[in-house]
Amino acid sequence: MWILRFIPELLKIIHVLPDLFSNAVWAIQETSFNQYDIFAQFLNFTEKNKLITVMWAMGSAPDKNDERFVEHILPFFESEDMDLVRQAILSLMEIQNERIPPLVDKAFERFPNFETLRKNYYRRTWDKII
Repeated sequence: MWILRFIPELLKIIHVLPDLFSNAVWAIQETSFNQYDIFAQFLNFTEKNKLITVMWAMGSAPDKNDERFVEHILPFFESEDMDLVRQAILSLMEIQNERIPPLVDKAFERFPNFETLRKNYYRRTWDKII
């Protein structure tokens, strides 16, 4: 794949690609670099849209079923930003980890419009209807 040779350089400059960031993430996802820990290095970004894109990419990575992946996402449950919390839940969808359900429930208490998201989380992750 021709793009593979450009990914190491892309990873070095991705932080300065404001308008092309999501395209760069997509390019990375199309290669063997599509691993959650490759994207985890960008969780220190302060721009909300970039963080959402990074969490989405991490949650879509084939190697996401790892305890370290969960550790990277859990801090976002404390965010005051509803969109970041929503993406944290979506990123952890289908990952069975006992620490996640209480955080999803707490997020629902803070953001009542998460009712459908909460139901989908339990149904898809724990095969449980609430």
